[in-house]
Amino acid sequence: MANHPIRNRVERTAAPGERASVAEQDRRLASRNMLVASAEAEELTSGVNLSARTSDVSVHGCYLDTINPFSPGTRIRVHLTKGNETVHSLAVVTYAHTGLGMGVAFTEISEDSREIIQRWIADLERGNPSPKFSRAVRNPAPGISNDDRATSRVERLIQILVKKRVLTHEEARTILMGLE
Repeated sequence: MANHPIRNRVERTAAPGERASVAEQDRRLASRNMLVASAEAEELTSGVNLSARTSDVSVHGCYLDTINPFSPGTRIRVHLTKGNETVHSLAVVTYAHTGLGMGVAFTEISEDSREIIQRWIADLERGNPSPKFSRAVRNPAPGISNDDRATSRVERLIQILVKKRVLTHEEARTILMGLE
């Protein structure tokens, strides 16, 4: 059900309409990292779009915070945006929590998109703030409001607290949902 890294091509690992068993859904190939990015998800059959944001991300999938998640098994197109970079992937919803969000597994992802996600994660592990946070703190611009700077700082603080295991991912998700 998950992708395996292959250089310079896209690998498809789930047949259309294929659903993962509960055991497969609970067994992740890579640990997810708390990473907040804007997300757009489009249901492939109906074309229904929804806006969301990520909370946990790996090169194999992510969790999208959204009040109205798609049902497990739904095939979607996902666009994740952080700073000035966007990742595109086809995905399948592996599980859904009504009112909270959904877990998705990438089924087709380019090597370029995989490398962008790996860079985002590496930046988090090195403790580098996100590009939006960096600009707001180090080089305040007239176009960036104090509210945006404060939100970025709170998001970064929450990431640190999760990394240090002071907050659980679920607690962090609840806090981040309150910031919207």
